[in-house]
Amino acid sequence: MPTNLFETATFDDPIAVPIDADPGNAASVQVPFQGLANRTRNLKGRIDLLDPDGSGVRQLRIVADYNALRAVPAGQRTQGQIVQITGKGIFEWDAASTATALEPYVVRPNDIGPASPGRWVISFNDARATPGGLATLDVTSKLRPEQTPNRLIGIYEQYFGALSFPITSGYASSQVDYRNPFFDGSGVFHTSYPTVTYLSDPQVGDVLSIDVSAVLYVVFGGSGAIGLEIYDGGFLFYPSHFQAAVNVNVPWQHVTMTGKYTLQHGNVVYFAMRMAAFGSSSTYFYLMYPFSMRIRHERP
Repeated sequence: MPTNLFETATFDDPIAVPIDADPGNAASVQVPFQGLANRTRNLKGRIDLLDPDGSGVRQLRIVADYNALRAVPAGQRTQGQIVQITGKGIFEWDAASTATALEPYVVRPNDIGPASPGRWVISFNDARATPGGLATLDVTSKLRPEQTPNRLIGIYEQYFGALSFPITSGYASSQVDYRNPFFDGSGVFHTSYPTVTYLSDPQVGDVLSIDVSAVLYVVFGGSGAIGLEIYDGGFLFYPSHFQAAVNVNVPWQHVTMTGKYTLQHGNVVYFAMRMAAFGSSSTYFYLMYPFSMRIRHERP
C-alpha cells in the first residue's frame, strides 16, 4: 500500500541514495525521497515569502541601518544584489564602483578601502545634481552652491543713534590709529560705534550688497569722515564707495553709501561704522540723525 512522506522545511544535505548492494525495498528509496521532499518544502517557504501568488517579488533583503549595510560580508555581496534600509532607500551592489562614500547615496563596506572597488549605491544615485534630477545637500544640510546660484545667506541690519564727540588733547595717545584713507594718516579718529556685525558662514567669493541710509553730519573746527570698516579674514578694508569726508567749515553733509563688496579671504568677517574727526581740542563731530546699515549676503 502507498504511504505518505511528511516533509519538514529543512535543506537536507547530502541526499543519500542506495547502491547495488542495498536491498531493493521501499526503505532504500524512502531516505533520498524524504531528503528531496524536505528540500522542496524549504524552497517553497522561501518562494512564498518573496512571491506568494506568482505576481512578482514582494520583499527584498532588509537591514536595519547604514552600519548593518556596511557590515554585509563579502560572501553575501554579488553584482546587482538589492538591499533595502527601511526609511532610507534601496541599494544595489556595484562591484566596480570606486565612488566616494557619501550617505545616503553611496555606502562603502567596512572591509573595502577608499581606493578599492565595491560600493552600495542608492537606486536614484545617477539622478542627483543633474539637469532635471534631484537637488542634494552638503554635510551641513544646506543646498550645494552650484545648485543655488545667488543664494541668499542672510540679511543683517544695524541701527545707529545721533551723537557728537570732541577731539581732546589726550585722545590721540590713548586710541588705536585706524588711519582712514581719506586723510594723510597723521591723525587719529574717534572709534564711535565699536559694535560690530559678524557674518555667519562667510566664504571667499560671497557678494555683500551694503546700503547705509542717509547720514547727516558735520565737523566743526577740523576735518572728519564717516565710513564702513570691513574686517575680511584678518585684513581691514575701507572701500571708497562706503566712505564720506568733510573739511572744516563745510555745511552739513547728507550722504548715502551703497554698493557691493566681494569677500576676498572669508573665515571671520565683520563690519563696523567708524567716525573720524581730525584737528584740535576744539574740533567736534556731529551726527544729527539716526541712520541704519543693511547688508544682504549672497553666494553666487
